[in-house]
Amino acid sequence: MTLAPLRLFANAKEVAVCFGVLALLFALHVSVIYAQYQSFTQEGRAYVEGELLLSDARLSKNGKPYHVLHVKTKDFTLYTVAWKETLHVRPGEKVSVYAITENLGFSDFLSKRFFTPSFSLQALRQSDEGVAKQLSYKIHAQHESPKMQALFSALFLATPVPKDLREDVLFWGVSHLVAISGFHLGVLLALGYGLLRPLYRFFQNRYFPYRNATFDLGVVMLGLAFGYLWLIDFVPSFLRAFVMACFGFFLLMRHIKLLSFGTLALTVGVILVLFPHLVLHIGFWFSVFGVFYIFLYLHHFKDRFSAPMHAVLLNVWVFLAMNIPVHYWFPLTSWQQVGSIPLSIVFIGFYPLSAALHVMGLGGALDGVLEPFLAWRMEGAEVPTPLWALVGYLGLSVLAIRWRFLAVGIVLLGGVPFLLL
Repeated sequence: MTLAPLRLFANAKEVAVCFGVLALLFALHVSVIYAQYQSFTQEGRAYVEGELLLSDARLSKNGKPYHVLHVKTKDFTLYTVAWKETLHVRPGEKVSVYAITENLGFSDFLSKRFFTPSFSLQALRQSDEGVAKQLSYKIHAQHESPKMQALFSALFLATPVPKDLREDVLFWGVSHLVAISGFHLGVLLALGYGLLRPLYRFFQNRYFPYRNATFDLGVVMLGLAFGYLWLIDFVPSFLRAFVMACFGFFLLMRHIKLLSFGTLALTVGVILVLFPHLVLHIGFWFSVFGVFYIFLYLHHFKDRFSAPMHAVLLNVWVFLAMNIPVHYWFPLTSWQQVGSIPLSIVFIGFYPLSAALHVMGLGGALDGVLEPFLAWRMEGAEVPTPLWALVGYLGLSVLAIRWRFLAVGIVLLGGVPFLLL
């Protein structure tokens, strides 16, 4: 007989105490960051050292050349502008710069990704290059096109996406596929578990039949995922997905109900206590919304369809459900974005295949198809979601936990931006 999963909270009092403690810890962590902010801004300027991640050459409205720079330090990512036609530093090099902090707000500092004016950009002596940098060179060497170099560096090493590639990604609606996040972690964990399980079973049946295969392989896969997280320098989108995976694994091993909205709320609370800056990251909230709508689908329909039908319906469901929130921040709308539904399914196979091709030195084998595919365009238009519509939609989404017809209704609302084209 299979035991029913335990409830996360026994009563409302436990809920209040738990989230009260999380709120207190969050406030304490933010107060520590505020002290760091005061120290960083007290002189009006701050000396910053870091790695130049991206240098995007542009022209002002007056035709004056400048470069948009992304400088990553151990504590934050600084965006700034260099009003020069030619830079003497390249992405990947160590640089120093004086950031002007007089008008830097605390919310910007808290986000760990902010813009400041700067001056005196200088190249620093290079230290020994790490594994990620060497892998980046190997990826670039397998592609002739700068766009393909940027695409696969972003896919595997979470490097910044240049403007031209970012526009391609927005038109196709596949930003969630290019930015390393929970989707990638899910593919990697599922693939790794599927490959290791038969080998583990072979040895388990002979030498340690008393061991729990789910626990042992889960620990191994999370350990490998942490190694990858370290390799890409703890990218926030992958970091939050990793924390959620670890917390979910803990609940699973404790036989506590995993697919519940209470579990999601607690996971979000724990992540924000550990990483308060994520409260200001829209990517974090997109991932939360995405998981919420997956839970909403499973809550109402998990026992109603076959596994292949779930694979199709769930992708359509999440695409439509996320449309209204996404269009508040990214109003570009095109029928081309509907292609993200089959592309999300295809990506499950494409991601490990492209990784295997790069390991074999054949990473450029698909460039002839990928580059024109990404550059293809359908007509698009700006269809923004008003703030009142976003707030109302999210409120109805919470109510939809109770009523299935409401869940279906709000998801169908996701098609409205296409009807307005």
